[in-house]
Amino acid sequence: MNSKQLVLLAEAIADKGVAVLRFTCKGLNLKYRTKVYTKVVEFLLASSYGIKICILAGRSMGSRAAVNVANENESTDISASIIGVICLSYPLYPPESPDKIRDAPLYNLSCPVIFISGEKDEMCKRERMESVLKRMSRADMHWIQHAGHDLIDKSVGLEATVNMIADKVFLWCSKICPEIALPVAATEKKRKQTPPLTSVRKSKRGERSDLLARDEDEESVRAASLGTSANSSYKRISSRKRKRSIWAKGNRDTESM
Repeated sequence: MNSKQLVLLAEAIADKGVAVLRFTCKGLNLKYRTKVYTKVVEFLLASSYGIKICILAGRSMGSRAAVNVANENESTDISASIIGVICLSYPLYPPESPDKIRDAPLYNLSCPVIFISGEKDEMCKRERMESVLKRMSRADMHWIQHAGHDLIDKSVGLEATVNMIADKVFLWCSKICPEIALPVAATEKKRKQTPPLTSVRKSKRGERSDLLARDEDEESVRAASLGTSANSSYKRISSRKRKRSIWAKGNRDTESM
């Protein structure tokens, strides 16, 4: 839950104005994890944040749980609120057991899904995954070069990889829910109209006027998710108007843990 990669990723997405809720669930019982994940979604949608839609996400086993939540709630009240699933390092099969493929739940998804995996992932070889994608109608795929199941491009490092993933996730979310990008566009327009900080005059004591917080109360939160821990990636959200949706970020545990 508190791995540096997931914390940085949650913060990077939150910095784009997307509300991110992380939560964790101990143990490797997929059925139990799916049940807990569902309760988190129900709690979130019933909260005072005014969340109406959410995009589920998870890493490794957490992505399997996210897929199950989307599939098992087709006939429940939360079904209409789940508009997409993000699978980070989806474990298509156990390590060294490529014949035990876990593709069946993927074909049952009725909402859009994006997979982000490392090209060298020992639990999701590219050729096997691409054969699965051909049988899916609403799936997108993004491969991280030089990365394994840890989802870190060794040629650029952790932080650069996180930024790449955050950008890809945000663009995909904007595609399935265009309103996500609206606040960002409005903020960028305002920034272009605002004089740069270097043009601000200093006072007699050399203190500069504070323009750093000029957008803090005006940026609205777009679509978002759930994720790996209630202790939050609401990094800046508390000072903004968080009104729309929430992205669900699954937990980081891998199949081999």
